[in-house]
Order: sequence, then structure tokens, then C-alpha cells
Amino acid sequence: MALMVAALMSAGNVMAGEVFCNYNITMDAQPTGVGKVYVATEENETPQMSDSYSKKITVKGNKTVYGTITFVSLYSKANDGWVEAGFTRDENGNGQFDEDTEEYFPITAIDDNGNCSGSGSLVNGINEKETKAEAEAQPYPENPNNKFIAFFSKSAAMVAPSCIGKGTVKSSKIVNQVGDEVTFTATAGKDDTNGIQYKFTKWTTDSQGNDVASTDAEMSITVSSPVKYFAWFDVDNTDGINDVKNIKDDDDAAYNQSGQRVDKFYKGIVIRHGRKYVAK
Repeated sequence: MALMVAALMSAGNVMAGEVFCNYNITMDAQPTGVGKVYVATEENETPQMSDSYSKKITVKGNKTVYGTITFVSLYSKANDGWVEAGFTRDENGNGQFDEDTEEYFPITAIDDNGNCSGSGSLVNGINEKETKAEAEAQPYPENPNNKFIAFFSKSAAMVAPSCIGKGTVKSSKIVNQVGDEVTFTATAGKDDTNGIQYKFTKWTTDSQGNDVASTDAEMSITVSSPVKYFAWFDVDNTDGINDVKNIKDDDDAAYNQSGQRVDKFYKGIVIRHGRKYVAK
């Protein structure tokens, strides 16, 4: 099961100790009433999907020179006639995604129950204390200081689970309706550690890579029915950078949340086989 949990992350490898912080967390569906949502904050937590999520909680994070960073898993599952389209933290409080000021959290995994998930981070924690009991003894935020939105749409794009870390996707209209003109763009990534350049290969309408919709990285469609498009990437050896005979796209390859390949000594959140883990 793909879970993002409260985890340690260093900023420039500068650690200043673990702390516990209080948060008031909510998550709603956009549009309302078209899907289920959940926020997982603990390791091995099973998502309890519901129409909306609201909870005051104390979570362990990592205090760095840049502040306290705590990661969570954001879950969504669409009702019939809709598809999951990602998440954001509603910084502006308007119930919409503002591309210039808010961060978009893409879907990065699908669990065995069909729940889609992506990684998010909690901000503005209060009552930073060294123990959970000390933090819980203090008031929680009166209003939600971390308000997430799970987007649902008639069509959406995501990186194929087996290609996580090899590229990214973008939609010209995250929440769309039947009849809308939408462009999905796939951008290949690069593994700088091993000098591997990836290339886009295809869009499919299934996560196994069988039903090909297009081989163009920029695909424009007229939305006609609920469809999720998966972008596929492979090693690109056409520019002479890589000798694929000597590079194995390792079954155990792991990536950080920025899509960069990491080695076995990396600590923090890693993505492997389209699933998220905490490397300690």
C-alpha cells in the first residue's frame, strides 16, 4: 500500500532534531460530492475513505534550518463517472488551484483498493515540542491551517506507476468537463546520479501500458468520457549519453519526490515500483 508518513527530511543535511507539532487538517473533494478522500499521517495507516476529512492531530516532523517539515499521504477515490486528478493545499482559501501561488501534488501511486495517493506536506505547525504529550497539552489551531483539496475530473493524467521518477505530466485544465478541450503534456526526466536520460514513449488509458492513446508527448483531446491517461517513459540512448548495454534500469531503483534516483544510503521518502516508503 502506498503510504506517505510523517518522516525525517534534512535541508542540506542540517538536522536540528525532531519535534511534535499540532495541526488542524481538512481535505475536501473538488467538485464536491464526486469522490472520497483521506489524509494518512501515520506509518502503515489504512485510509478510511469518506466524503471529507477533518481532524486535529499531533504529528512528528523534522525541525531544520528551514522550519518544521512533516509529510503525509493524500488519498482520493473517484465515484463512478469521474477520475482522480491530484491534490493541492488551498493556501488562498478559495477552493481552487492557483497555479502561481499554490503547489500541485500529482497522483503517484494506486493501491490494491483503487485508492489514488500523492505526497503532501504540512505547514504552519504550532506548539513545537520535543514530546507528543507536551504538544498535545497545548491548544490546537482553531481554524484549519492545512486545508487540502482532492481534485476530480472527467479526464486526468498521471505518470504510469512503473515509471515514477522518470518524468512528469501536466494538464492544461485539472478539473474538466465533457466537451472541454484539454492538453496533457509529458516531460521526460533525467537521472543525474547515473547519467540516464529518459524519453517519453506513449500515453495509454490503462496502467499496464496496453491501450495506447497517443505517442505524442503533447496530447490534445476533447473530453468525452471519464478517462485516466498514463504517461510512459523509457531510457533514451539516442543522444549518445547512455550506453544502454551497460546500464540496467534496475527493478529496485528508488527515487526521491523530485524524481531523482537515489542510492541505498538515502534517508527519507523514496518511491520504488510506484509505491512510497520511508528509508531510515
